[in-house]
Amino acid sequence: MWLYYLMIALFALQNHWLWNMQLVGTVTVFKVLGVIVLIYALCYAVRHSYSAFLWNRTTTLFMWLFLMATVSYLFLGTSSSVAPFQSYVSMLSLVISTLLLVDSFSKLQNTLRASLVGVAFGGLYVIREFQLYHGIFPDMRPGWVVGDPNYYATGAVVCLPFGLALLDLEIRNLHRFVILGCSVVTVIALVLTGSRGGLLAMGAFMVFAFCSGRWHKRIIPLALLLSLLMMVVPLSPIARLLFPDRSDTESVDFRKELLVAGIEMVKQHPLIGVGLGNFKFESKGFLERDFALVAHNTYLEVAAELGLPALAVFFALLRESWRTLRKIQRRSEPSLQPHLKSVCFSLEGSLVAFLVAALFISGEYQRYLWLVVALSMVMERFPASSESGWAKRGRPALFESVNVLSRATGVQQS
Repeated sequence: MWLYYLMIALFALQNHWLWNMQLVGTVTVFKVLGVIVLIYALCYAVRHSYSAFLWNRTTTLFMWLFLMATVSYLFLGTSSSVAPFQSYVSMLSLVISTLLLVDSFSKLQNTLRASLVGVAFGGLYVIREFQLYHGIFPDMRPGWVVGDPNYYATGAVVCLPFGLALLDLEIRNLHRFVILGCSVVTVIALVLTGSRGGLLAMGAFMVFAFCSGRWHKRIIPLALLLSLLMMVVPLSPIARLLFPDRSDTESVDFRKELLVAGIEMVKQHPLIGVGLGNFKFESKGFLERDFALVAHNTYLEVAAELGLPALAVFFALLRESWRTLRKIQRRSEPSLQPHLKSVCFSLEGSLVAFLVAALFISGEYQRYLWLVVALSMVMERFPASSESGWAKRGRPALFESVNVLSRATGVQQS
C-alpha cells in the first residue's frame, strides 16, 4: 500500500530528475510506478475476493468521458494526441487503483496525508528555486521541478482543504503540527508561483468555506497569512493582478486570442471537436501568430477537442461527485458526522477551487482533480452506520509518507 501513497505524494514532482527519468522511449520511472500500483491493486482485489469497483453514476460518467477521448484519439488523433491519450489512460489507472485500494477510513486518511505531504514537498522545491534564482532573474516564477507554476498552484489549492480536514481528524499534537507545517509551506509556495488563477481559486475556496459556516477559525488566519505574503513577495499573484508588467499583459492578450480561437473551433466542430490533443495545432489557423499554445481554459479545451457532448459529460461528472459528497453528509449518523463531514467538506472545497482554477489552465489532465473524483466514489462505499472502519483512526502513515518521500528524493540533482 505504501507504493500507492508514494505515487500520490509524487504527483507534484512533475519534472523531478529521478521520477521523470526516461527508461525506454517515453516510459518514465513514475509511469512504471503507476503500472506496479495498478497491478498490486488488481491482485489485492483478487486476493480478497473483492468486488469493490463501484459502478455508480460517477463511475459511469467517467467511463463515458474516457470512451469519448478514446474514440477521438482513434479516429481524429494525430501525433499531438498521443500524450493526452496517455494521460487519460493514466487517469483511468488512478481511478481504478484508488477504488480498489482505498477500502477503509484509515486508508482514506492516509491518502489525504500523502497528497498534502507531496504538495508541500514540491513546495520546498519552489521555495528553494526562488532562493537560488530570484536575485539573478527577478522576473522568474519558480516551478521547474513541479512542472509549471500555474499547475502547481492548482494542485496546491486542491490539496490545502485536505490539510484543514486533517486538523480535525488528527489526535496527536505532533501530527497536527506536521499537517500545519505542510499547509504553511504549501501556502508560501503558492504565493511564490505568482499564479493569478491559483489566487482566485484559493479565494473561491475560502469564501465557500466561510459562507458554509465551517472552519472560521482556520480560514481567517489563512487569509491573514496570504495577505502578509502578498505584501512581501515581489511577484505575488495580487501584484501581477494589480500592477501587470508587459509580459503579464501580453499573456492576457494571448489568452483572449486563444479564447476566440477555441470558440471558433467549437462552432465549426460542435459534436466531435477537432480531436484529442489537437487544439494547439488547430489554433494556428485562427491566430495571427506563428506559434500556439494549449487553450489555458479547461472547459474550452474539452469542448473544442472532444465536442460539446463531452463537455456536458465532464460537467455532469463533477456535479455527480459533488452530489455524492452532499448525499453522504446528509445520510451519516450524528456520531460519525465530525469525521464524514470534515472529509466530504474538504473534497467539496477542492472541487470549488478546481472549478475556478480550470478557467485559467488546461486542467482536464490534472491528477489531483481525478484523485478527488475517485475519492468521492470511494466515500460512497462507506456505510452510514457506525463501523470500526470509521470509528478507528488506524495507524497513521503521515510520517511514513514523509520518510518514504524524503528517501526517494534525497539524492541531490547534479
